[in-house]
Amino acid sequence: MKDSKLFNIFLKTPALLIFWGFMGVWVVPIVNSVPFLVEHYYPGYMLVGTAVAALITLALAWWLERTNHSVLGPVRFSSVFVVIIVLFLMMAYYVLINHLMPSSNSANQATIDSVLSHLSHFNVIVFQVTLTFLAPILEETVFRGWLVWALKDWGKIFQYIIPTLLFALAHQASRPVDWLIYGGLGLGLMIVRMVTGRLEYSMATHILWNASSLI
Repeated sequence: MKDSKLFNIFLKTPALLIFWGFMGVWVVPIVNSVPFLVEHYYPGYMLVGTAVAALITLALAWWLERTNHSVLGPVRFSSVFVVIIVLFLMMAYYVLINHLMPSSNSANQATIDSVLSHLSHFNVIVFQVTLTFLAPILEETVFRGWLVWALKDWGKIFQYIIPTLLFALAHQASRPVDWLIYGGLGLGLMIVRMVTGRLEYSMATHILWNASSLI
């Protein structure tokens, strides 16, 4: 048993960590960009691309559920309360950081604004639905699903820190204020994930957060 645990820590876990870290930092943004890969081939490219991205996302979430059964479960009101409290704290933290360190939009937000500026009305709606629902489900599945699972033998400290840093990196954090904002967001989502023990609650928190940013 001890030799098996050492194998997991020194060989298996780093391999999984590298794989899912790569998935989070490089593949997740690419999947989120799938709608634009078919831009020149089909008039309703946003809808087609979003459907492809949704299939990839659902496949990853289904695979995770089959692996460790952490994606879906019965609704618990105590967990819903955790979502509400953490979401409120995340919003308060965001307001505080912007007050203490006022700055221009992050590179991630600038990219989103640039995309929205040249889309048709229909594609704007599809893109906003994607940002609100699909992107959070995909990101939670990778960062607070697969990465947390890959780090299960490393302890909770590493489960909190590494996915949070990679989450900020995937959102193009380059300035101290960006790292504080996306790091704080990632940490808040990780708290929901670890306290509730279920991924659907961090997904719900992330969806509500993204929805509030579009209001």
